[in-house]
Amino acid sequence: MDFTSKGWLTNVVVNLLPPILGLISFLLLAQRMHYNKITYAPVISFFIILVSYFGLLQVLLTALFWYWLGLASLGTFYLILIAPGLRAILSARLYKQRDISEFHKWGFNSSIAYFVIAPFTFLVLFISSRRY
Repeated sequence: MDFTSKGWLTNVVVNLLPPILGLISFLLLAQRMHYNKITYAPVISFFIILVSYFGLLQVLLTALFWYWLGLASLGTFYLILIAPGLRAILSARLYKQRDISEFHKWGFNSSIAYFVIAPFTFLVLFISSRRY
C-alpha cells in the first residue's frame, strides 16, 4: 500500500468520501422530507437507494484508483446479488405511492434507473480491469 501523502489523499477520497457524502445526502433528504411534511415519507427506501448508489461509486473509485481489498468484494457482492432484489421490491412499493409526492416519484425513478446504471458501472469496471 502507498502511504505517501498522495496515497493518503487517495485513500481518504476513495474510502471515506463516498460514505460521508452518502450519509450527509441521506440526512439532508430526510430533513427535507420532514420539513415538507411528506405523508408516508420513504425514508428507509431512500436510505437503501443512497447506500446502493454510493456503494457503486465507492466500488468504482476503489477499482480505478486504489487497491482491491476484501471489503470491496463484499460491497460488489451486495451490489450484484442483494441490491437488485431490494431495488425491485422498492420499485414495486414506490410505484404504488409515486403520486403521493415528488420524493416518492424520484425514489421510484431512481430505483428503476439502478437496473441501467449498475450494469453500465460493472461494464466500465470490467473493461478498465482488462490487461492487454
